[in-house]
Parts: sequence; structure tokens; C-alpha cells
Amino acid sequence: MALLNQHADQSRVMRTDIAAIWLHNRQRKLSHGIRMLQIIALIAPLLGLLGTVIGLIQVFDNLGDHQGPINPSMMAEGLGIAMKTTAAGLIVAVPAVIGAHGFQLWVDKLIAMTEQVLNVGNLRIEGVCTEALK
Repeated sequence: MALLNQHADQSRVMRTDIAAIWLHNRQRKLSHGIRMLQIIALIAPLLGLLGTVIGLIQVFDNLGDHQGPINPSMMAEGLGIAMKTTAAGLIVAVPAVIGAHGFQLWVDKLIAMTEQVLNVGNLRIEGVCTEALK
């Protein structure tokens, strides 16, 4: 509201533009870290999948070099790597996705509430009764 009061001598259109620019800057600052969480959420499962493929390659390499009957312990190390890297990728990705979406919802709600306050303030400066808007 202080922002609008500072520019009360300007036209309503000008105050609206000033408020929109200010609000956009705030939204950009609030959303800054969310982009990084989204990138982490995207890359983590891919790295887990890469580890899975590497583990399976190791299994097939071990089996390919072996002559005779196959012992399950020959596959255990490679399959263990595959499962551990898949789990690690998901352990990182799931909280990152939840965090990114949760923070984005919070930013959207905060921006919408602030926009409402600015709009009501702009109407008050114009002399419009805003009591019915509460």
C-alpha cells in the first residue's frame, strides 16, 4: 500500500503499471530458487537411470566373460548398483518435485493476495468505497 501512496499523485493507469512492475519483480525474486528445484527434480531420475544402465552393463559384462553355470552372486554387485542408483535418483527427485510445486503454490498465493491488496488500495486512492470488497 505504501508503494501506491508514494505515487498517489499519478494517474490510476500509471499507478497500476507501477504496481504491476513491482509485483513482477517480487514474483521473480520469490520464484528464483524454484527453478533450481525443478532442474534437480528433472535431472536426478535421469542420473539414477544412468546408474541403472551402468549396473546392468556390469552384470552383462560379468556374465559374458564367464564360462559355465551362472551363479546369482555374479549378478548381485551390478544389480545392487542398478537398484541403489535408481533409489538415490528418486530419493532426490521426489522431495525436489514436492518442494518446487509447494513453493510455487505459496508464491502464487502470495502474489494473488498482494495483487488484491494493491487493487483495493488503488481504488481507495481513487475515492471508491471498498468496504463491500472485504
